[in-house]
Amino acid sequence: RSRHTRLHEKSRGLGDVYKRQVQEGASGVDMGRNIFQDAAPIAMIQAVRAVVHEDLAPDKAFEMYNDLAGQTA
Repeated sequence: RSRHTRLHEKSRGLGDVYKRQVQEGASGVDMGRNIFQDAAPIAMIQAVRAVVHEDLAPDKAFEMYNDLAGQTA
């Protein structure tokens, strides 16, 4: 699999991790390379922000990410 495919698959599960962390009391998340190595970093930031600050469900955030990433492709 390509690097892009592996990163995209990994991105799908990140929403669940961040949602759980926020539910357990975290006030934010630390993304680092998960943002900057993503094929669409702006879309990734916006989707994670929606999970953390707008209580968006991870599956909806992944849809949002795909929509936004498609707009920049």
